[in-house]
Amino acid sequence: MTDFPRDLIMGGSPSSTGFRTTDIGIAAARAIEKCGDDIIRAADAGEPPVTVLIPDLDHLICEGLYWRMVESMVAERLGPGFEKAGSKLVPIGCHRRGRCYKRVAAF
Repeated sequence: MTDFPRDLIMGGSPSSTGFRTTDIGIAAARAIEKCGDDIIRAADAGEPPVTVLIPDLDHLICEGLYWRMVESMVAERLGPGFEKAGSKLVPIGCHRRGRCYKRVAAF
């Protein structure tokens, strides 16, 4: 049996589902909804969409794990019309690189 590190904010093993029910996960969902158009514009421009969320979330998040979970939420928001296309430096102390995306052709 593998022992997973306990997460002090989520109270157990980290999971995307558990993260969404935390105060940070709820704040992230609200920020993603509020900035939805800017997230898509950033993705279309080849920039990491997570940078759009820095003003709303940076003061709440001090762990790279949580930024990675926010990145996953952004990917879900972008949906199947986008795919990961590398990463770029972002101005977040505990999350140095943000995912970049590109649109995929619809068939």
